[in-house]
Amino acid sequence: MVNWKDFRYAFSVYTPKSIFFNIGSIISSDVVVVSFQKCGKTWLRLMLSNILQEKFNIKKVKLNLQEMTWFTKAPNILISHGGSTKDNNKIKFENVFRKKKIILLCRDPRDIVVSLFHGSRTRDKVYDGANISEFMRDPACGFPKIVSFMNLWANEYKKRPQDFITVKYEDLKNDTKKELEKITTFIGVDASDDLLSRTVEYGSFQNMRKMEMEGKINDYRMKPGNKNDPNSFRTRKGKVGGYKDELSQEDQDYIDNQVKENLDLFYGYQ
Repeated sequence: MVNWKDFRYAFSVYTPKSIFFNIGSIISSDVVVVSFQKCGKTWLRLMLSNILQEKFNIKKVKLNLQEMTWFTKAPNILISHGGSTKDNNKIKFENVFRKKKIILLCRDPRDIVVSLFHGSRTRDKVYDGANISEFMRDPACGFPKIVSFMNLWANEYKKRPQDFITVKYEDLKNDTKKELEKITTFIGVDASDDLLSRTVEYGSFQNMRKMEMEGKINDYRMKPGNKNDPNSFRTRKGKVGGYKDELSQEDQDYIDNQVKENLDLFYGYQ
């Protein structure tokens, strides 16, 4: 659980309400989905909420799955950035989640950094620069930070593989139903073939974009920063390998070398 050093730090940067909500979420959670930003967590939230609502007759759907499943028979699922957010959280989440079952959601860091650049400028508005080359080389927010985070959780996986499954964004795109079945088996939910198929359709890029455009889900994670700017949508592109379309050859060479030299082979993105 959170040690006293982490607790003091949390009180210095968060509101008491936020702290106690998050502590309650950690304590009550059965499973934690951990990933860096821009790896498909909102997509996975949406699909899991659909499955849990039907399986456990939950009336109100929420993208905060831990809150949605409180006081129900459904497994309590916490979805966490694991300290990777813009405030460079100093809490050691690998220790906080040491006794939890972990779904490690990952994505090719080259696609992450491009999506993160656009999101940081147009949705979150935490980066006002226009130069993606500078952004990706910034250790505070760019590629080095992504690689460091991924290596940390690869190392944690190796310490207790029996408590982990890894779900790649690329595999989730390629065979959504198969990956959902793997996840539901891991969390102890018996989802029928029909339910999985319907959930895949519900979570399709086209349906998510439609829901985001129409404001069908009352949650900030499903609202564009600016409806007139495609780069401000949560459902921005969702393309595997899309970084090649947006980066100069020099920038591609930089991140290719970073992946080859620094990213743990565990992920297989080399």
